[in-house]
Amino acid sequence: MTTLKDLKSLAESGSVDDQFELAKCYNSGEGVARNPDEAFRWFKKAAENGHLKAQYNVGVMCISGQPLPKDERAGVEWIRRSAENGLDRAQSTLGVFYFEGQGVDKNVDLAKQWMQRAANQGLAEAQRNLAGVLHKTGGESASAQAEAVALWSKAANQGDSDAQFNLGMIYQHGKAGVKVCHTTALRWYSAAADQGQPAAQFNMGVLYQKGIGVTQDLSKAKLFWEKSANQGFGQAQASLGVMYENGDGVKKDTKLALKYFDMAVANGFTGAAAYRDKLKKKRFSWFS
Repeated sequence: MTTLKDLKSLAESGSVDDQFELAKCYNSGEGVARNPDEAFRWFKKAAENGHLKAQYNVGVMCISGQPLPKDERAGVEWIRRSAENGLDRAQSTLGVFYFEGQGVDKNVDLAKQWMQRAANQGLAEAQRNLAGVLHKTGGESASAQAEAVALWSKAANQGDSDAQFNLGMIYQHGKAGVKVCHTTALRWYSAAADQGQPAAQFNMGVLYQKGIGVTQDLSKAKLFWEKSANQGFGQAQASLGVMYENGDGVKKDTKLALKYFDMAVANGFTGAAAYRDKLKKKRFSWFS
């Protein structure tokens, strides 16, 4: 087993892999006091010596402004260098930058090209991102939508929970050229929900609440909404608020309903404010 002292010696002697490993130790605090400045220094040494993951990490650190002052342009260039040298994650990230116009001029064609290179290497994240771009920009093109579904399926079959959620949405609502199939939607939502994807957990709750593709079961709806709500998903929190306000499958509890409405608003689901304010007026009228 390589000791920290040995690792430092190897890194200082010019071993690129050991420079990268030493940087990781300083970055995580594994076996040594965490030191972001030393982590950056060793990542950069490895990056300058051609280590692809180190190049990517230097780029991420430059963009995040940790530990050095933020330098988005330098960060993008380090990620570009890593991408050009073949790192799939860097290619995917660069594609996202081009699609969003982050640190570069927005260019959908270049976004697709970089995402495609990463997707061709089997990176689920890139397959999912490229699918999203094709779905959004493909319009009525049947081939673009079919390719999007195929890419989402590849990512989903690798266990990507966001891709699984997207497939659930597509099959539930009949988007991207597929026919509505609640059974398939439920299967993909369930796969994503099992991995803790909060939007999928929320949608599973909706399906059980309404009895779509399953036998209506308010207790299961509540269970899925609670899982989603515990992750801060505002719509799930608001749905629990409505459930407790009306006593749907639970004992009516207006105090708890207000708590959930407040949580939903705090987490960005502003639609819950109307439910909260209406309930507050009701409660006030009971005592006036």
